[in-house]
Amino acid sequence: MTSDNSTSDPNTDPNTDPDTYAGTHPDDLPDASIFWRWARESTRPLVGWILLGLGATFIIVGYFGVSREALVAKQIPFVISGGVGGMTLVAIGAFLLGTEDLRGRLDRLTKVEEMVEDLHSVLLTVVDEDTSTTTSTPATTRPASTKTKGNRRSSRATANA
Repeated sequence: MTSDNSTSDPNTDPNTDPDTYAGTHPDDLPDASIFWRWARESTRPLVGWILLGLGATFIIVGYFGVSREALVAKQIPFVISGGVGGMTLVAIGAFLLGTEDLRGRLDRLTKVEEMVEDLHSVLLTVVDEDTSTTTSTPATTRPASTKTKGNRRSSRATANA
């Protein structure tokens, strides 16, 4: 009995080339770290809001439980589970939301810093009108003080640029 390559299993048949089957070669698979980074970044705010909601619910249920009991001994479980547990959930949720916001701001700040560095390098390069010669001179070799529209630039501020 002969084996047909179109119906054989590429994992068990030694005669089949794994490169011929799309998606079975390890190089064809996407990087798992990209998926997990996306999953963490997209679910972190959601988990934070869920924990904030659960914490607020615990606090409200604990308050109503304490308010309905006259004996202090019966109020303690409501204070512990509702108050302390709720505050813990609120703190963890706020931490998740706050760190995600800081991470987003840090990413934006990093992009701005890269753009400023690019702009700084462009401004420090001076190209002559002659296309055959290109010279680079630092900005500090230019005149130190100029006067524009009544505003006076100090030579110290221009020299530090």
